[in-house]
Amino acid sequence: MIWCRISAKRLFRDDTFDGALAVVTDITAERALREQQEAFAATLHEQRRQLETILDMVPAAIIVTDSDGHAQVANAYTGS
Repeated sequence: MIWCRISAKRLFRDDTFDGALAVVTDITAERALREQQEAFAATLHEQRRQLETILDMVPAAIIVTDSDGHAQVANAYTGS
């Protein structure tokens, strides 16, 4: 399957319709990339949800920080 974007413009000469110009652009690769990005984002979201579920089951306070020390994830035992 090929995905296309179509742009069209009416052409006038002396205020009289004189024709049309259309441009068809193949956007198949862009569409495939967008679908891959959406699938990756959905997978990442599900993996984060699973991680948070596991962390909340651990009976100890767990805080995950970034390289600057800012908390990114904290489980239920941290009281946050």
